[in-house]
Amino acid sequence: MKLSSDYFSDKPIGKGEAAVIAHARKHNGIVASNNTKDVMPYVEKYNLERITTGDILIMALKEGLITEKEGNLIWSKMLKHNRWLNADSFTNYLNK
Repeated sequence: MKLSSDYFSDKPIGKGEAAVIAHARKHNGIVASNNTKDVMPYVEKYNLERITTGDILIMALKEGLITEKEGNLIWSKMLKHNRWLNADSFTNYLNK
């Protein structure tokens, strides 16, 4: 059965998302995706852990690996490349 055709939401997920989910299931891994709408039915069905860009940047900030300014730079570059993020800046994400 293919994850990209056997779906639980209103549309099938893409091949990349299906590959990530399959890999996470097989290796007890974490699904890293900002695409909540498409991947959450699978994350819930297969009891997988999911992490977003915001989660990763917050962990990096807490560990002292990046500053808030650097987080904002990463965030803005992702937005420039049409990546979906649920805030217009890292700072605004932190303040949610």
